[in-house]
Amino acid sequence: MFNDVTPSSEIVFQPDGRRGMFRQGITVLDVARELGVDINSICGGAASMTD
Repeated sequence: MFNDVTPSSEIVFQPDGRRGMFRQGITVLDVARELGVDINSICGGAASMTD
């Protein structure tokens, strides 16, 4: 859970409707993983892509 001073937002993954709260600074990929949403990431979560 988050305390009252931690800025947070809600995210909803479609089409299955999984939702959750996340704190600022966490990546969408990390939130997806925490919620069990499978997202293909060719960078492996390193936030970098090469040709």
